[in-house]
Formats: sequence, C-alpha cells, structure tokens
Amino acid sequence: AWSELTLATNPQHEAALDILYQLFYGSVYHRDRPWKPHNSVAYDNPDTNHLSLLDTIMYASQNPSLLGMERRVAAIALWSTVGKMGDWECLERVRFID
Repeated sequence: AWSELTLATNPQHEAALDILYQLFYGSVYHRDRPWKPHNSVAYDNPDTNHLSLLDTIMYASQNPSLLGMERRVAAIALWSTVGKMGDWECLERVRFID
C-alpha cells in the first residue's frame, strides 16, 4: 500500500496532459479525467508493517508545510514499477534549474 497527498488540477494542467498524450499516442487516445496529480508520501512493507490512513493524516498534521506551502517542481522522474518495490527502477530524471 502507499499513501498520497492528492493535489488539485486545473484547465491548464488538463490541456498540457492532452498535448503530452498526443505526442505519445497520436490523435486517438484515451486518458482518465480529471488528472489526479499527487505526491506519494509513504509506502508500507506488508511483511513488516501496515500503513493506515490515520498514519498519513498524523504525518501531514505534524508536517504542515506539506499542505500549506506553494510548491515548485524541481524535477520529474519516470519509474519502472515492475515487480516488488525493491525492484523498481528510476528510468530517467530531469532536473529543472531556477
């Protein structure tokens, strides 16, 4: 299981995703709408612990900057999530410069 903070989308995000999908898939494509951007906060290991919604709420309440500060994207990454989490691999990371 994992825990995430779900962020809001807007018409500009949706338009940007449409352009991205057209680049990858051509003019005929399907995507779920609305887009649900998120920050993954925690992953559990079901062999040793179990993550709950209360854990995430407590963590966010103890770290209010997660919810109250405007954020800028510093980097994007593409991950292969094949297999168990220990097998996941970062395929590409692009860092942005201010």
